[in-house]
Amino acid sequence: MARLANVSQSAVSRAFTAGGSVSEAKRKRIMEAAAELGYQPNRLPGMMLSGRSHIIAVVAGGFYNPFHTMALDAFLKGISARGKQAMVIQVESDRLLDAVVADFAGYRIDGVVSSLSVGSHDIATALAAHRVPVVTLNSEITNDYIKAINCDNRAAGRLAARHLVERGATRFAFIGGPGDHIAHRERGLGFAQELAALDACAPTMVEGDYTYRYGYDWGCTLATDGSRPDAVFCTNDLMAFGVMDAIRKEGGLRCPEDVMIIGFDNTPGGAWRSYDLTSFDQNLDTLVARALSHIVEPEDEIDDSQPMPRLIARASTNRNQPGKEQDV
Repeated sequence: MARLANVSQSAVSRAFTAGGSVSEAKRKRIMEAAAELGYQPNRLPGMMLSGRSHIIAVVAGGFYNPFHTMALDAFLKGISARGKQAMVIQVESDRLLDAVVADFAGYRIDGVVSSLSVGSHDIATALAAHRVPVVTLNSEITNDYIKAINCDNRAAGRLAARHLVERGATRFAFIGGPGDHIAHRERGLGFAQELAALDACAPTMVEGDYTYRYGYDWGCTLATDGSRPDAVFCTNDLMAFGVMDAIRKEGGLRCPEDVMIIGFDNTPGGAWRSYDLTSFDQNLDTLVARALSHIVEPEDEIDDSQPMPRLIARASTNRNQPGKEQDV
């Protein structure tokens, strides 16, 4: 290749080394020669010398939930933008990294990112034993090798409460996830605290499982309950969709006239006209950028403050101006 490009062997080596010093004219000739010869560089020697593969694993699961698909897309784009390679590991769980612990030892990777959570301190210790940095979204267990990037879930719950009270709601419910999950626990806590501060009725607190089916089943119960709430805050959009479909189909109720509903994650379906769901946007791009910084630039000072999710107000809570979407 060096002969075909009329350059030295060292110039070829530098051209295929990130940050290598070589003129643009030489780099162009080298790349043209490589394409003509069908050459692909062997990355193994560089991996052995540097101890880094430039591969970041993305652990994904629960693809029935659009949020995990959105997070995977954001991680893949962020990894590519940083000049790294992504390896996707899929697990059955829709919320925990626990199932992937045994897989880490088999891969030479620079780090792991995921929208799933670390389920226990024992799992965190097992993950740290591999000495590979792991960064999760919406988790709370950390150690020297595990970082957690969270939005301000409690503040979001408070804003949801104010939003509903300002629109005339008087009876409330919160449908969360399992109680051991920090994001959903914090959302429910902020919601209940703000309602108390506003001297509003205490909400009915329900633990769900994040699925459309759970939202639908709970919505069926709500539709036939004479003392039903007139405002529901769901911890994700998927359950909110289920609640909305159930109260319409099974109870003949209207949203927002009879029941106002807020979701979380601002998934694409929330903007569909059949739902028009008010929802929180977690600022995934910001969360993902910070997560990747912990792996790619661990020596840099990284902003670990919790960004405030944006409330996107749509018709599901907008009794006065249906169909008008706005940031709150």
